Amino acid sequence: VFVVAVDGSVVAHENFANIVTDIAVLRSLSIKVVLVHGIGHQLVGLAGEHNIALSDVQGEGITDASTMSLAREASALVSQAVLESLSQAGLRCAITNAVRSTKLGVLRGKDHLYTGKVEKVDTALLKSMLSQDVLPLVTPILCDREGMSLRVNSDHLAMELAAALGASK
Repeated sequence: VFVVAVDGSVVAHENFANIVTDIAVLRSLSIKVVLVHGIGHQLVGLAGEHNIALSDVQGEGITDASTMSLAREASALVSQAVLESLSQAGLRCAITNAVRSTKLGVLRGKDHLYTGKVEKVDTALLKSMLSQDVLPLVTPILCDREGMSLRVNSDHLAMELAAALGASK
């Protein structure tokens, strides 16, 4: 199993097609792939379009309500772009909610509001998808136990997934 993390800027770049080709080659070699995407690039673009000041770009600091709203929109845009690219390469894929988050909470006296961290990885679901040749796509917008959306840093998310799945890379 390989867990591949791609930043939003990579997804937006014209060379993203080459990465998708590389993923297709990995799949042809029977290597299972889980893909995690970021949204920072798209989030900054949406903030500019809507003239909204972001509380945090990377998903590690305080995520206020307006930033969270834009983050959900950015995540949907990036997820769709990735799904289209993977589909064009002939890969079966699905966005999954196999990772549950919990609020980061109050750190150093500051409430991080809608910023979360990984609480639990449903490895059984991910392994089931992988065994059926479905590439799981995991977004940096995760749900908590009550179904509330929280924003997590995509690099941290990828590391947590790799550890939980015992990934080779």
